Amino acid sequence: MHRLKRRRYRLPLPDQSGILYAHVTEITHLQSEGNYTTVHLFNGERRMVCRSIGDLECCLSGRGFLRVHQSYLVNLRYVTEYLREGGGKILLAGGGHAYLARSRKREFFAAMQDRSV
Repeated sequence: MHRLKRRRYRLPLPDQSGILYAHVTEITHLQSEGNYTTVHLFNGERRMVCRSIGDLECCLSGRGFLRVHQSYLVNLRYVTEYLREGGGKILLAGGGHAYLARSRKREFFAAMQDRSV
């Protein structure tokens, strides 16, 4: 029962045009832009919301997301590749990417190891 609730969780994403209720499983990553955050969905859609990435990180806690950089929160399900270029770049399914901070590398690799087991 608890597992079903996790799959059905929708995150309300309010913007100027209204509110999109996105399934958490469809979100590939979030990118901070000051007090705004751009939410990237697997289908290529993007929504800029007036919420900090820290607020959204709290909402997504325990749902397979990891803060990999001051400006990026990624859904670990969509990570396809890690590149060493530029200090560390994470490629995501659907064509997105995020940068990996040096201080968060150990946590990222540990989380990816846990997901692959």
